[in-house]
Amino acid sequence: MSEAIDWFVRHGYRPYRVSAHQLKWRSLSYYPSTGTVRPDDAPSVKVKGLAALEQAMCDLLGEQTLPLGMESMPQDAIRSTTDRTLEL
Repeated sequence: MSEAIDWFVRHGYRPYRVSAHQLKWRSLSYYPSTGTVRPDDAPSVKVKGLAALEQAMCDLLGEQTLPLGMESMPQDAIRSTTDRTLEL
């Protein structure tokens, strides 16, 4: 989970921690333990992992490569990965 949150932060995006197993960004859910990417109201993406998440984000943004995001994240929220929910 912390690796996935760090990935989002490095890329400048702000995920919401829905549960101990799920991160949410816009209409995408990411499950770090399995690498599953699931768009809302759609089946899971067949490819798994952070590369699949990056591609799904590019598709959602209509970009060929993932642009650096500008979604600020409070420093105290970045490391609160042991909490059930990240309060952003």
